[in-house]
Amino acid sequence: MQENQRHHRFRAASILSFTLLAVCVFSAPRGHAQASASQAEAARPVGTVESVDPSGNIIVLKTDAGPVLTVTLQSGGKVFRAPAPGQSGAEKIQLSDVRAGDRLTAHGTPLAEDKFSATAVMVMAKSEVATRLQQEQRAWQRGAGGIVSSVDPATGDIQVKSSPTQTATIHTSPQTGFLRYSPDSVQFKDASKSSFAAIKPGDQLRARGARTPDDAQLNADEVIAGTFRNIAGTVISVDGAQNLLMVQDLTTKKPVAVKITSETQMHQLPPPMAMRIARMVKPSAAMDARSPNADGSAAPHRPGGEPDLQQMLSRTPPVALADLKKGDAVMIVASPAMSNAPGTAVTLISGVEPILTASPNGSGAAELLSNWNMSAPTGAEGPQ
Repeated sequence: MQENQRHHRFRAASILSFTLLAVCVFSAPRGHAQASASQAEAARPVGTVESVDPSGNIIVLKTDAGPVLTVTLQSGGKVFRAPAPGQSGAEKIQLSDVRAGDRLTAHGTPLAEDKFSATAVMVMAKSEVATRLQQEQRAWQRGAGGIVSSVDPATGDIQVKSSPTQTATIHTSPQTGFLRYSPDSVQFKDASKSSFAAIKPGDQLRARGARTPDDAQLNADEVIAGTFRNIAGTVISVDGAQNLLMVQDLTTKKPVAVKITSETQMHQLPPPMAMRIARMVKPSAAMDARSPNADGSAAPHRPGGEPDLQQMLSRTPPVALADLKKGDAVMIVASPAMSNAPGTAVTLISGVEPILTASPNGSGAAELLSNWNMSAPTGAEGPQ
């Protein structure tokens, strides 16, 4: 829950900060647009409003970074309400319209550790933040993802493979936003701004935007990518005290250590679902293409015919590290090992014996993992 809350704040901050930056840039004189953008990037505290004193032009802001700031709106300073989805212009409002609990970001100058002088503030009601986060979550879920197979700088197209039988073309443009996972973190909130040039074959990628009816192409509004390790193999040992799992990797034929954390998504596939997915890895297998999910319903499908693996996984029961034992078959998505330290597991799936049987060298199973890993984290209020 705490991680979900941090994610919600991160995404809300991104929405508010981007909108405020646009207002500051486009309302500035043409010659000063670049300077205004730079200043906004340097001084843009974001947080939740604790109290408002319209008579004194004062806002008490609990920032996401931790400190409580007293924000003073300068004489002539402007207050904006973030535009609704699909609209480009922010609405100018009065400071008296701001309420405790609203999300707010300020543009201006720091005066001290706990004081800030603002020339403009952007506000979003708490309920509106939740609505937008839910909309963003749905957009990521409707998106496309997989392992990058090729990148074309001339066209801005990215080819991804999301399963042994499914590929997609991600079309990007100068308006597409790019994020990249930090090499030492598997958390969406730690992703940083990136660019098309940073994407390379072998990366795992997720994009959100408008899909074509045949599910084979997507016009990307936003792309997030990173370098992860896909592991398919059997458990060698479990160290509950150190939260470490040792696995024999089928692809490399070598043992690999993986760190399990409180953020690791751990699920167990019921046998019918595992058989259904095994058929994807080895289509010639004589299995029912409509095997049920854990709750007995049919597996959700995308328009192109492939099942939605992320939705399937969300319906499976959780599994704990203590439930795993030597010889269990597992599939894991992990961050790369850093300085001889084990990688951190993003997703761990047990109960995958039929899948590994269908892919003895683990390569087909690894391709499936990319689509499970790269969806935006979810929570009660929306994605991170």
